[in-house]
Amino acid sequence: MTEITWRLGSSSTNAALTMPELEPWELHFVQLRSFYRLEDDWDGLGGSAPLAGVVDTAFALLTAFQKHPDVEAPSRVIASPSGSVIFEWQTPDGHRLEAEISEPGLVEYCLKQLGTDPVFWEEPLPDRRKKPSWGRSSTAVTSEAA
Repeated sequence: MTEITWRLGSSSTNAALTMPELEPWELHFVQLRSFYRLEDDWDGLGGSAPLAGVVDTAFALLTAFQKHPDVEAPSRVIASPSGSVIFEWQTPDGHRLEAEISEPGLVEYCLKQLGTDPVFWEEPLPDRRKKPSWGRSSTAVTSEAA
């Protein structure tokens, strides 16, 4: 069984949900659904709740990634205190990709490979019929240029 715990609003009561083991993709969809219920101060430290449009965009992005068998499920999906939704992929050899949605319809990426500077770029929500580009965007910005 998997237990998921999150804080709802500014109350001191944590809500826990215990459910059968889920495949990674389904677990992430369950997590995203829970983000709709977050209220401001969900973390007890003044965190902003994600806007519904941000969560909608996260659902669309996760669905786009899931449809491609060569894309693994994210390592984790989180709501950030700034009101964004973040997907993170980590490899055993230390590489990391983050996809952050802080406004509806836009995905900001950061790719960090060992021994290199991080690469940042943004893209509008990908066309659901195409595989996400994973960095072939003309708006790529490296940390040196930032």
